[in-house]
Amino acid sequence: MHPKLPFLGQVFVNLIFQCSLALSLARNPLVEESARRNVLMYFIGSIGVILALAFAKASTPVRFIMLTLFSTLTGALMSLNKPSTEALEEVVRVFVALLVVGAVSAALGLDLRTMYIVLFVALLALLFSRVLTGMKMAKFGAFLFGLFVVVDTNAILQKNYDGDVVQATLDYFLDFVNLLSMMDGEDN
Repeated sequence: MHPKLPFLGQVFVNLIFQCSLALSLARNPLVEESARRNVLMYFIGSIGVILALAFAKASTPVRFIMLTLFSTLTGALMSLNKPSTEALEEVVRVFVALLVVGAVSAALGLDLRTMYIVLFVALLALLFSRVLTGMKMAKFGAFLFGLFVVVDTNAILQKNYDGDVVQATLDYFLDFVNLLSMMDGEDN
């Protein structure tokens, strides 16, 4: 990333790249065919990369490559259930609106980082509810991941992620992909 570009600018440039990569792969029929044959490998690979990103000490360029690999694997998995154009447009609108809410909260001096524990517990509740009831709960999931966008934006602006562009981008990328899966799931 260019050192003169402000931190948040670097995050958004990286996020646009990662999302574009994942979405272009999600719409590629050859990728879909490969993902169908190797879904377990793609899934395990994505878990392995995310764990490496979380726990391995690596330089920013290496972490950027790992994030790009994760985006590639995510795009391949998304090809199995391609997001609709309408859902994608809606997610972009919601994401931008919630990003503004997070920026305003930071500008007002609110520190929302303590909400992470509440959001984590709500995420666990969502997962358990989906497993136990079989219901998709897409509206609650979209609301929950929307709150993650607000809190992540607030956190980025509060602590600047100590300059870790890759971690900030990963947080936003996961928010975006999860929002997309939930909002696209509302139609199903």
